[in-house]
Amino acid sequence: MTVTIVGSQLGDEGKGALVDIWGGDSDVVVRYQGGDNAGHTVVHDGTEYKLSLVPSGAVRGKVGVLGNGCVVNPETLFDELDTLREQGLDPDVRIARRAHVILPYHRVIDGIEEEAKSDDDLAAGTTGRGIGPTYEDKAGRRGIRIGDLLDPDVLRERLEYAVPQKRTLAEEAYGLDVATSEHADAFDVDHLFEDVSCLRRATRRGIDDRQRR
Repeated sequence: MTVTIVGSQLGDEGKGALVDIWGGDSDVVVRYQGGDNAGHTVVHDGTEYKLSLVPSGAVRGKVGVLGNGCVVNPETLFDELDTLREQGLDPDVRIARRAHVILPYHRVIDGIEEEAKSDDDLAAGTTGRGIGPTYEDKAGRRGIRIGDLLDPDVLRERLEYAVPQKRTLAEEAYGLDVATSEHADAFDVDHLFEDVSCLRRATRRGIDDRQRR
């Protein structure tokens, strides 16, 4: 039996708790959209687990899948997995190659755009984690996907295409002086490419290629 749980885009709806309840009898728990803006608290065998990206079923030993509709900050993901391991779990989480990656410039743009909107009472109350801008890049076909992290040549090519656009957006639309700001590294192709911690860890931990659509 397949069970699908869909929220109403309101937040604090108890989706994580429902997934935990229904997922107890499942083999695989799949998250099909969203990023690390979730706040799921799951209690299992008397232990409380805090989840923002890992599918809730992981605490019950289920296979967790982040599908291609998700946007993934690899650092957040692996930090969360490390925390679960420190709590005695061995989470089995797999990521679709076509899931898009949240990069530092997404988070910077998310923050400065929200600040600009606040002057006109248009702020959406974003968490500032770069989720909206990452989905914009996905829709615009200029995003970087999890699978791109596995090929250095592809990764650099895509960074060289996307980063200048993001720098121009930050400078000309929002007035950020990138060169003198604390966010300069977020718009530097060489720095982003050389910061290979995400690449190494994604390769080592394994990326699932089951979901291609």
